Amino acid sequence: MEIKTKALCISASDYGESDRLLVLVTSEIGKTVARIKSVRTPKSKLKVAASPLCFGEYILNEKGGRYTVIGASPENNFFNCWSDIDRNCAALTVTEALDKFTETGVNASEELALALRALFAIDGGDAYPYLYSAAFLVKLMPFVGIDLGEYAALPSDVRSALGLLALAGFDELDSAEITLPALVRSLNYICLIYGNMTGETMRALRQSLKLISDGTGTAR
Repeated sequence: MEIKTKALCISASDYGESDRLLVLVTSEIGKTVARIKSVRTPKSKLKVAASPLCFGEYILNEKGGRYTVIGASPENNFFNCWSDIDRNCAALTVTEALDKFTETGVNASEELALALRALFAIDGGDAYPYLYSAAFLVKLMPFVGIDLGEYAALPSDVRSALGLLALAGFDELDSAEITLPALVRSLNYICLIYGNMTGETMRALRQSLKLISDGTGTAR
């Protein structure tokens, strides 16, 4: 069976001599693993589609519950996220969350749409990239069963920042009145909230905090 779907590639790993295994998040069939053949050969026309952060139309062939990419039309690769360490880490925070909170066979249209809005903002927005990834994680909370109302003990500056991130559009964050210390504290609490839920540390989010605290990211 052939399936044509819009998808975001959130990870890619080498498989065999010249293939790759892609983890794709789609609206219709949720998260799925798809093999893309001979993509590591010099003449492959699907190289771009076999890279993380590629978004576009993928044509999948399904057989016996396994998927193979037989065609793709990339629409955006979020190139700025590969040349800037802060944008890259913020983008990886988005894709890591998608990986954790989407499932095979479960419609993920709203989560994918939210992630794409965040990635477009991270890639081209003027605000500190971690503001966009923080906003994404806050906006994702209702989809994964997190109710911020249950965290009444949050410090007032964190509660205020999270409320702003929940309500503001991504295109409004460049003028958001959130100080860097408040953002860092908010990211730490976001990390704790998700960690308490999953029992796992969000590695890209931890790396974001390390870059900020070490001052090794790109100053903005």
